[in-house]
Amino acid sequence: MKTPLSSLILFVLTALAAITATPCQAQEIYTCPRTGKEYLSLGSISLEGKEKFLENGEICWEERDSLKQSGFLNTVEFLDTIFSQNLQITMEGYEPFWKARLTKDSLFFCCYDEPTTYPVRIIPSRTLSSHIYIMFESQQGRVFGSIDYTGQWNRSDNKECWQCCEFNIEENRQLYSVFITVGDIALEGCVNIQAPPPLE
Repeated sequence: MKTPLSSLILFVLTALAAITATPCQAQEIYTCPRTGKEYLSLGSISLEGKEKFLENGEICWEERDSLKQSGFLNTVEFLDTIFSQNLQITMEGYEPFWKARLTKDSLFFCCYDEPTTYPVRIIPSRTLSSHIYIMFESQQGRVFGSIDYTGQWNRSDNKECWQCCEFNIEENRQLYSVFITVGDIALEGCVNIQAPPPLE
């Protein structure tokens, strides 16, 4: 956990990082030279070295070596894309174990087996020099969070991932981390973009 002072410092720094003119170009688009299909990176690496993509509305895992980077989506475009496809930004960490799910306008948060849903607004990063990707906050200021880019795939080293999120719980490795404060609790974890869980 982080102290309230460090939480306040991070809040100030992330707020300053979001005031420049245009959304940053943060999420890569790849094209398959053979088929012409476009793939939007979702920031996860499997144990087999494949990367997670969104292709024509479906989540898939592909070898990045077989694709060619062809463009970017800025943060606003990327969020519009994943939310229009009914995908969610899920987060989790430990010490203590917690989990959260971010949608277009709400945050489901659970820690110490106490689930709560907060109305939130999402603030896309607007600077190319910062690793801050997006921020989110509740209307009453009880919840604040920032999602950060942590690293990238090092394909020259046996397809291992370096500088991945260090708080990972899942087998797949994540390239985005999150810092979140809920009341007086400060937590860190990893971020995964995925389809909502099936209804029970």
